[in-house]
Amino acid sequence: GDIYALKVLRKEDIIKRRQEANTQTEQSILARVNNPFVTKLYYSFQSNDKLYMVLEYASGGDLNCMLNNLGSLDEATTKRYIAE
Repeated sequence: GDIYALKVLRKEDIIKRRQEANTQTEQSILARVNNPFVTKLYYSFQSNDKLYMVLEYASGGDLNCMLNNLGSLDEATTKRYIAE
Protein backbone atom coordinates (compact mmCIF):
# COMPACT_ATOMS: atom_id res chain seq x y z
CA GLY A 1 0.00 0.00 0.00
CA ASP A 2 2.98 2.37 0.15
CA ILE A 3 3.77 4.71 -2.73
CA TYR A 4 7.34 5.31 -3.89
CA ALA A 5 8.96 7.47 -6.54
CA LEU A 6 11.26 5.89 -9.10
CA LYS A 7 13.92 8.18 -10.51
CA VAL A 8 15.30 6.81 -13.79
CA LEU A 9 18.46 8.29 -15.28
CA ARG A 10 19.89 7.31 -18.65
CA LYS A 11 23.62 6.69 -18.39
CA GLU A 12 24.11 8.12 -21.88
CA ASP A 13 22.56 11.45 -20.78
CA ILE A 14 24.62 11.56 -17.58
CA ILE A 15 27.83 11.08 -19.55
CA LYS A 16 26.80 13.54 -22.28
CA ARG A 17 26.15 16.23 -19.64
CA ARG A 18 29.31 15.31 -17.69
CA GLN A 19 27.24 14.63 -14.57
CA GLU A 20 28.90 11.38 -13.45
CA ALA A 21 30.39 12.85 -10.26
CA ASN A 22 27.21 14.77 -9.40
CA THR A 23 25.05 11.68 -9.87
CA GLN A 24 27.34 9.55 -7.70
CA THR A 25 27.39 12.27 -5.04
CA GLU A 26 23.58 12.55 -5.09
CA GLN A 27 23.16 8.81 -4.58
CA SER A 28 25.80 8.71 -1.84
CA ILE A 29 24.32 11.62 0.11
CA LEU A 30 20.73 10.39 -0.18
CA ALA A 31 21.81 6.93 1.00
CA ARG A 32 23.41 8.38 4.17
CA VAL A 33 21.12 11.26 5.14
CA ASN A 34 18.17 10.71 7.44
CA ASN A 35 16.41 14.08 7.67
CA PRO A 36 12.72 14.99 7.41
CA PHE A 37 13.56 17.72 4.87
CA VAL A 38 15.50 15.43 2.51
CA THR A 39 13.79 12.79 0.39
CA LYS A 40 14.67 9.31 1.64
CA LEU A 41 16.46 6.94 -0.73
CA TYR A 42 15.26 3.38 -0.12
CA TYR A 43 17.23 1.57 -2.80
CA SER A 44 19.30 2.15 -5.92
CA PHE A 45 20.28 -0.17 -8.75
CA GLN A 46 21.30 -0.10 -12.40
CA SER A 47 20.84 -1.83 -15.72
CA ASN A 48 23.19 -1.69 -18.69
CA ASP A 49 21.87 1.69 -19.82
CA LYS A 50 20.01 3.23 -16.85
CA LEU A 51 20.37 4.11 -13.18
CA TYR A 52 17.39 3.76 -10.84
CA MET A 53 16.68 5.31 -7.44
CA VAL A 54 13.67 4.24 -5.37
CA LEU A 55 12.75 7.29 -3.30
CA GLU A 56 10.19 8.46 -0.81
CA TYR A 57 7.22 9.85 -2.74
CA ALA A 58 6.78 13.61 -2.37
CA SER A 59 3.78 15.03 -4.19
CA GLY A 60 4.25 18.25 -6.10
CA GLY A 61 7.76 17.61 -7.41
CA ASP A 62 10.98 19.26 -6.38
CA LEU A 63 11.90 22.92 -6.03
CA ASN A 64 13.95 22.90 -9.23
CA CYS A 65 10.96 21.69 -11.29
CA MET A 66 8.76 24.31 -9.65
CA LEU A 67 11.20 27.09 -10.54
CA ASN A 68 11.48 25.82 -14.11
CA ASN A 69 7.68 25.88 -14.45
CA LEU A 70 6.98 29.16 -12.65
CA GLY A 71 10.13 31.14 -13.40
CA SER A 72 10.18 32.64 -9.90
CA LEU A 73 8.40 32.49 -6.55
CA ASP A 74 6.61 35.26 -4.71
CA GLU A 75 8.09 36.53 -1.44
CA ALA A 76 5.75 34.56 0.86
CA THR A 77 6.47 31.25 -0.89
CA THR A 78 10.22 31.97 -0.91
CA LYS A 79 10.14 32.64 2.86
CA ARG A 80 8.36 29.31 3.43
CA TYR A 81 10.97 27.35 1.47
CA ILE A 82 13.85 29.14 3.20
CA ALA A 83 12.31 28.36 6.60
CA GLU A 84 12.00 24.68 5.71
